[in-house]
Amino acid sequence: SFHPEARSHTPEHMHGTHVAGTAVGNSNNGGVCGIAPNCKLMPIQVADDNGQMQSISIVAAALYAIHHGAAVVNFSLGAYFGEISPAEQQQLITSHGKDEAEFWNELYDFASDENCVFVLAAGNENILAGCDPFARSSKVLVVSAYQASSRSSKADFSNFGEYSNISAPGVEIYSSVPGGGYDFLQGTSMAAPIVTGAVALIKSKYPDMTASEIVSVIKKSGKPLNTRPAIGPLLQIAKALKLAGDGVLMEIPE
Repeated sequence: SFHPEARSHTPEHMHGTHVAGTAVGNSNNGGVCGIAPNCKLMPIQVADDNGQMQSISIVAAALYAIHHGAAVVNFSLGAYFGEISPAEQQQLITSHGKDEAEFWNELYDFASDENCVFVLAAGNENILAGCDPFARSSKVLVVSAYQASSRSSKADFSNFGEYSNISAPGVEIYSSVPGGGYDFLQGTSMAAPIVTGAVALIKSKYPDMTASEIVSVIKKSGKPLNTRPAIGPLLQIAKALKLAGDGVLMEIPE
């Protein structure tokens, strides 16, 4: 089973509202402005009352979003692994969940064919992002958390490694919470919707761009970070928009 990957950082009842506000919050009535405030939101209930998410529920939600025309899907969720050594992490990636990873790759292929971009939170356990089989695809954006005040630029809790292909601020993010309020939360769950909002912004300005082109532009325009351990480049929204507008849509090879 799955649960919100930010469980240790974010109360479940705040999680979805905070994520949504970061991506598409509209400040017409005060509060906060999201990255893409004029884009539409398609909220889909996945978790049960205890915050638990079954794999089949996540798959059903993904397919519902794709079939109903979503341009981008935000997955601020993932599996929890607990205390595992670096060797165990690498072993998981090498030999665990290969069938599951292949399933997700096929779903992401289908999403890409339907021009739907998937954005995944990398996770908050300070381990390799690829431990979770659903985050082993180059066709999606796997988001680590950036922290400007950190010596390494990686938030202490953020997952990392070769499957992290983009990063965004994920510490002390101010956004909406249920009941009409606002609060600071942290986690890769908070970093992911910043990237999701950027995808929505690009798609709204350049509607003819394909999903694979947008993924390429986001990656290509990011600012490389000299972090140890490594995380993906830092999202640069203005550069991504310019790159998309210039028509330089070279797709990054596998």
